[in-house]
Amino acid sequence: MLSIDTVKTQRAAVEENIRRRKQDEKLELVEEVLAADSSWRTIKGRVDDMRAERNKVSQAINQAKKSGEDATDLIAKAKEIPAQLKALEEEEQQLRERIDIILKTLPNILHEKVPDGDSDEDNVERAVFGEPPQLGFEPKSHVEIIEDLGIVDFDAARRTSGAGFFFLKKELTLLDNALQQYAIDKMLEAGFTPIVVPYMVRRQIVDGMVDLAAFEETVYKVENEDLYLIPTSEFSLVGMLTGQDIDSRELPALLCGISPCFRGERGSHGIDEKGLFRTHQFHKIEQVVVCSPDESEEWFEKLLDITTDIFVSLGLHVRHLEMCTGDLGDLKHRQFDIECYSPRRNGWFEVGSLSNLTDAQARRLEIRMVHPDGTREYCHTLNNTAIATSRAMVGIIENFQQADGSVKIPEVLHPYMRGVTTLSS
Repeated sequence: MLSIDTVKTQRAAVEENIRRRKQDEKLELVEEVLAADSSWRTIKGRVDDMRAERNKVSQAINQAKKSGEDATDLIAKAKEIPAQLKALEEEEQQLRERIDIILKTLPNILHEKVPDGDSDEDNVERAVFGEPPQLGFEPKSHVEIIEDLGIVDFDAARRTSGAGFFFLKKELTLLDNALQQYAIDKMLEAGFTPIVVPYMVRRQIVDGMVDLAAFEETVYKVENEDLYLIPTSEFSLVGMLTGQDIDSRELPALLCGISPCFRGERGSHGIDEKGLFRTHQFHKIEQVVVCSPDESEEWFEKLLDITTDIFVSLGLHVRHLEMCTGDLGDLKHRQFDIECYSPRRNGWFEVGSLSNLTDAQARRLEIRMVHPDGTREYCHTLNNTAIATSRAMVGIIENFQQADGSVKIPEVLHPYMRGVTTLSS
């Protein structure tokens, strides 16, 4: 969400930003919001003047009554003011609401390094880590492997809950828990505070985090309640700071969310129809940083390093993929996806995402930092997937599969696996 001051003082940059994002249809909104702001300021001035006039007339009536003077004309004037004031206040409110809607519609300013492009086909590989596995045999999908091992049940989940769910069993349950605990330990080492969050948030929070209209197909709403199931704990972590003024000396706030996540989306193309890759429910360890504006770029790099360390230490072949202008969400200043290599696909799949939203969410949710001199400014927020266990398990199962159908567990997870070092029948 841009500020009206940014639109006024940096109009050319705002319009160029819209063009870079391939959203030329929004250019007319710049002129509209500037005109609406000008009208709003005029109306607001008239409202303030009329309120002052109302007070002045009220004082004059009181003074006339005290001195025994005739106050008939003053009383008649006083009776006219409320209706006139109400009409102006309604017009002021309508303009204010329209301005806010437009400002929420205009996209955040892009980082200068964001590559230009039209779609996800134009995203840019920035770095690669590790090497693809040399299996020496035809790789199986993770679905084939874990079903053959009897450590998952997709069919029972379909009977109880429908498509897009799963039952993890036996050693696969241990692996899910091991990945969570391993990521939490990494977060503690990096200075993050672990937090188990509410799994539901109000619409105000969802609206502050994303464009709800664009998210309605993926966010589950609780019937007859002003509550939504969280698609990521970022919603709860940033949401808990709504309306807060934070002492600048308490920043950066390093928050580690621990939660299941719930999403309406799921795969619909062959290999994703059944499995762990895209499901309605999964476990995730999330990183959120709330910081001062001058620190957010530094934290973007730090968060990228943390997630890279986690996946490289698991022995996986990973890469950084930067989103281009045509594939970047409106609230995002910059975004990297962390992708893992799949020998089954002979290609890459997303295992995590890192975003710097600058002050876009903070403006929507009124999250400010207070400097020692008392001045206030909006914080910057960043979020990053430490690990989504279902996708990490896909990477481990497919990359560490053995010819006999077993799967080796990465060594760094052995301390968390209660002596299990291999998934086997």
